Amino acid sequence: KLKIGETAYVCGCPMMCCNTISRAPGGRCACNVPLKKGTVSRIRDGMVYVKADDGREKRFLIKDR
Repeated sequence: KLKIGETAYVCGCPMMCCNTISRAPGGRCACNVPLKKGTVSRIRDGMVYVKADDGREKRFLIKDR
């Protein structure tokens, strides 16, 4: 389960490329791009929003948040 303010590692690809999110650092997304560190900023309607350290916010559809 993810919580607001928790660290997450997310896909560094363009906005709609893939839906990779992890708690472990050092991984890669399905497109073989290194995951970027970010922080869970909000959780709404089955979507988790993560603000990456580069300032971009990405949304992820997850079943068990």
